[in-house]
Amino acid sequence: MTSTVNAVIGVLIGYMKRKLQEAGSHKSPAVGYSRHKQVFSTEQEKQLMDSLNTASDMNCGLSHKEVRKIAFQCAVQFNCTYPESWKTSEMAGKDWMTSFLKRHPTLSIKKPQATSLAGASSVNEGNQKPKHVRGGQGTTHHVNYIQLALIFVVPQVSADAVTLQLLREARETVRRSPLGVINTPMIPWCQTTLPLSISCNIHLKLENMQRTGSFKIRGVANQFARRERGGHFVTMSAGNYGKSFAYASKHYGSKGKVVMPETAPISRSILIQSFGVEVERMPTSCLMNVVNRCVQQENMTFLHSYNDLDLIAGHASVGMEVLEVVPEPDVVVVGCGGGGLLAGVAAAIKLSGCSRTRIYGVEPEGACTMYRSFIEKRPVGMDTKSIASGLAPPFAGTLTYELCQHYVEEVVLVSDEEIRAAVGSLYGSDLVVEPSGAAAFAAIANKIPDLEGRSAVCILSGGNIGRDELINFPG
Repeated sequence: MTSTVNAVIGVLIGYMKRKLQEAGSHKSPAVGYSRHKQVFSTEQEKQLMDSLNTASDMNCGLSHKEVRKIAFQCAVQFNCTYPESWKTSEMAGKDWMTSFLKRHPTLSIKKPQATSLAGASSVNEGNQKPKHVRGGQGTTHHVNYIQLALIFVVPQVSADAVTLQLLREARETVRRSPLGVINTPMIPWCQTTLPLSISCNIHLKLENMQRTGSFKIRGVANQFARRERGGHFVTMSAGNYGKSFAYASKHYGSKGKVVMPETAPISRSILIQSFGVEVERMPTSCLMNVVNRCVQQENMTFLHSYNDLDLIAGHASVGMEVLEVVPEPDVVVVGCGGGGLLAGVAAAIKLSGCSRTRIYGVEPEGACTMYRSFIEKRPVGMDTKSIASGLAPPFAGTLTYELCQHYVEEVVLVSDEEIRAAVGSLYGSDLVVEPSGAAAFAAIANKIPDLEGRSAVCILSGGNIGRDELINFPG
């Protein structure tokens, strides 16, 4: 399956509403026009351009120019008003949308609703017909420019696509993968020297012992199994996904590039490069721009590091393995960054019939995109900062958010200090776990409600940390 391009609709709606409120025009018609001519004010057009640029930054593999051209083509196709300045030969290429959709087969075009923002009137004043720009003949749909900014391009993949049969097939793909994915051990807490202040039966799932040092290889195994050998791929990652991506690229003979935030440890960049994959380090705010360039100028295929159906289905194999040891756990606790592991594990457990199991996601306080998404009931982005860099992507995934909404009880937060203490405690019991992998452990003792007397599973999701780094963590 080609990588899904995701229009982050909720984020854009919130963004545009804030822009309108700041401009003091929240109650004015969203698409402006008068009796005699279309009036699309400079301020309105600027806000539209801002929202389209935001759409480009939040999408996967789309340049600003492409996003604007999509909006224009959709406006023409659905007879919507649009700024006069858009009527240029560059924007209006007849065959552009057709070729774009061929390059992105997971996309479809969604017709906008003919409504307006905050109850604003969508009918023209007086009885005269407005002379506005439009495409084609017949009725013109007066849609607000927030809707226009939503691009009208939506992914065909939704939570409904994640079925038990899909997850079982992915689990088998992962199990048979030539990448050597391991069915990692699950050990009872009581067999460790870790202290526990409550009476409950907790198992630790040791994904820190997984091939390439984290659970990420599971999703990568399923992604690469469904793509042509010898492809040219680009991704963005703080380390663990990039390492698994590089490992798989070398095995499958694919070319690859990992775009990494400058905050990621240099050691991870060096390790990824050792597999023959190119690394480009950039400020977090520029990561998507680099991916856009690779997709548009170098014809590379973008593989998402968390918001991808194949990836999520591969990660669900962790949940399947949990149920083989603890058939119906009361509680499962999983670290959450973009939400790929949490969504996959939660779907696997719930779809397997464990309706009473409570599944909790854990995020750092400084990188709580899924937590905030749950509150705002839409995927949101934020400036993230945490010692757990693998749990700090700038926005929650749209598909992962939808799945977590269906299957996850709650997302709880832990501080960087609590994560540091968790890494130190685990290392003191001979378990080498990185900060991102220890977040669930940091939460299970005092952040998860009603654990007394329950059976619980805590997933230690990764162990990519050097022993020299461990000296910075209290034991």
